[in-house]
Amino acid sequence: MSKKLIFLLAFLVLLFTRVSYAQETDAGITPDSPLWGLDKALEQIELLLATGNVEKAKIELKHAHERLLEVKIMIEQNKFEDAEKAKEGHKEKIIKIKEKIRDIDADDDDAVENEVELENEIEDQEDEIEEVERELEIKIKGQITPEQQAAI
Repeated sequence: MSKKLIFLLAFLVLLFTRVSYAQETDAGITPDSPLWGLDKALEQIELLLATGNVEKAKIELKHAHERLLEVKIMIEQNKFEDAEKAKEGHKEKIIKIKEKIRDIDADDDDAVENEVELENEIEDQEDEIEEVERELEIKIKGQITPEQQAAI
């Protein structure tokens, strides 16, 4: 078998795994998985195939929401380092979305309507990530000794 065919088959298997896993958890592959890097690479390919700032921003928003869900799952599983990775990924996505929103054409009524929707969703996600951070802080404090808490 040629290398291209093997690569294509591997890509299709990973894509299928990503889609089927995402349906189970709504968060896709989580940071504790060795496939998380590939999952993020597939997201980049999805972005490359998108056209226009509005479509790219919507895709980034979908990915940001996935990161948010990953943070929650990692916190539930007490995997705080992995939760932090997903949280940083979420933050990066939100920054990219805001950059794309700035580039939306103000003369395009549909684009402006999409911009408002995107900004509202960003605000909702930022509120939710703040709530998750508070939950994480409480959970971490519950698992450390009083001496460790004092040091923090």
